[in-house]
Amino acid sequence: MRPTPRFWATVGVGLVLSLLAVAAQNVRLVYAVAALGAWVFVTALVATRTFLAQGDALTVEYALAAETTLVETPATATLAVTRSATHPACRITATCASPPGVTIDGDGLTVAATETTDTATLTVTPAVVGTFALPQPTLRLEGPLGYFTETITRGPTPTIDVVAETPETLHVGQGGQSQVAVYGEHKADQAGPGLLLRELRQYQPGEPADRIDWKATARLGDPYVRETEAETDRRTALVVDHGSHMRHGDDGTTMVAAASEVALGIAQQAATIGDPVGLWTVGDEGLTTAIEPAATPRTRRRIRQRLLGLTPTAATAATVGRSPSVARRYAAELADAEPRSAFAETLQPYFAASDPYVHRLREAPFVETVRQVHPSVGEGGLLVLVTSDHDRVGIREAVRIAVQGTAHVFVFLAPTALYATTDAMETARYDGYVGFETFRKQLDRHPQVTAFEIAPKARLDALLAARRADPTEDAA
Repeated sequence: MRPTPRFWATVGVGLVLSLLAVAAQNVRLVYAVAALGAWVFVTALVATRTFLAQGDALTVEYALAAETTLVETPATATLAVTRSATHPACRITATCASPPGVTIDGDGLTVAATETTDTATLTVTPAVVGTFALPQPTLRLEGPLGYFTETITRGPTPTIDVVAETPETLHVGQGGQSQVAVYGEHKADQAGPGLLLRELRQYQPGEPADRIDWKATARLGDPYVRETEAETDRRTALVVDHGSHMRHGDDGTTMVAAASEVALGIAQQAATIGDPVGLWTVGDEGLTTAIEPAATPRTRRRIRQRLLGLTPTAATAATVGRSPSVARRYAAELADAEPRSAFAETLQPYFAASDPYVHRLREAPFVETVRQVHPSVGEGGLLVLVTSDHDRVGIREAVRIAVQGTAHVFVFLAPTALYATTDAMETARYDGYVGFETFRKQLDRHPQVTAFEIAPKARLDALLAARRADPTEDAA
């Protein structure tokens, strides 16, 4: 509880009267000072009881119209304060603070002493990509007589996910044909990826014939059906590659951005139908994230935050570095050194830097991660591999490991030919894409595997259109 300027003015009057009473030796002035002191005490008591009663009777609602938005795109938040009419009158002012990276525009709201509720609309504008928790609203309560105020925080802490705007629509499909997803077609207040997966399984006698996937049937030789919804809870394991080779591409359409968007879409679809989902991310030197499959909001939030912040790992240096254990030993020695020198103060944070890798793998990190993750998928589970075609031998080995058992495998590959610099000749780019498509089809032949390409749609469409417009290239 804080005194207001009115309180200090009253105290000042009392001090002046006290000095006058002493100087004039006037008893009546002493009575006046005593009466003024009693008045201040009563106002403090009334204010305390009022603040306690109001604090118990307040209801604060603070919610976002959409939990996801694009960077630098305003989102709407609603703030509402309600109190019981049976409690003493008290003026309430509510304001909302902004976390770093987010701007909140709005004057908040004020509930007058004669009112019981008020609502305000705020504009939340994020400046950077990430997940932000908005702080609890701050409420300033003013006492009935204006002598004291109280400041409290009350209400929820809504969370907003901020994603980058993708300059180009992402294509996910097979052989240049989009088959499994629609990206970039969202309402303005519902940004983010959406992905609908379809599971391939063998046709069972007695099922309706219109459920048969004739393309898959022609390719595999036996009748197959693609399911659009999981009939039971299915564990989904995402293995996402973000090594240095995933840096190729323009800003916003890099391989790692495409991989992140696809993985976000799959995680979102799993959350929609209540399936447990887990995430493992792999860098140049090993495992960087390990989140076991679960259907809890906390797990989904962790997966989303990790994928939103996914960036390519730094390329491994040619020089021999120190192992994490050696670095930690050096950090401890520098921290314990007496007396502490400026040199030790400077070097110690570098040795003490946290190791970003959950587990370092010396050889074939992506393959070894699939080997470790595969047992956790379980019977009838879905194992999703997201990477590029940079190491086709390693990808074949990872898929071979993944198909052992009953799990179905989705493989999403970013073709290097479509993400490489635009200086490449169109013929060379097309030949590279043809080689990629041959590789993708080889993976897709296995009945437990469905292989897709993920690429910038505009670039892929332009490449295919140019080839159709000049058929002499094929003849050559």
